[in-house]
Amino acid sequence: MKKQIHREIKNGAYFVREPEVALTNILRSQLDIKHIVNESPDVAKRRLKYKIDRGEYDYFNAVYARKVWDHFISAERFVPPEIVERWHRDVLSNFLKKIKEQFVEKFQVESLFQELSDEDRILYSEEICDYLSKDVIKRAASEPLLELPKFILDEIDNIEFTCGSNDT
Repeated sequence: MKKQIHREIKNGAYFVREPEVALTNILRSQLDIKHIVNESPDVAKRRLKYKIDRGEYDYFNAVYARKVWDHFISAERFVPPEIVERWHRDVLSNFLKKIKEQFVEKFQVESLFQELSDEDRILYSEEICDYLSKDVIKRAASEPLLELPKFILDEIDNIEFTCGSNDT
């Protein structure tokens, strides 16, 4: 025999609260984690390295520029030296400088190392910046470009065309 399963259906209404709108005028600096007052410089350095490893900085443009640079270096296709030099000078170095400045500003690196001597402050800051650069290199190497971007290929073709027309 089959048992009939009875369901109790309640025809009562239920009420949902209106969604609350979050305040959008909160300053970005207020959202950042405040530094611990008595934090030693070594602990602060480890914490900053952890933030770099987690990718808590805007690295996308610098990583893409580094991927293109790595593709230039791999020399799968001949790239004229003027394009390589211009890419390094105008694009890659600017993006690396920009992410270092943004990282220092976002995590207030200078205020963390205030109590250190000038020499130690420079060493700690350089170590953090080197770690940041190595992280960009590591991220770019993890997924290299399969081919150069179209605008660079067009630039190579233009240079080869002008060199070819100058030879004849």
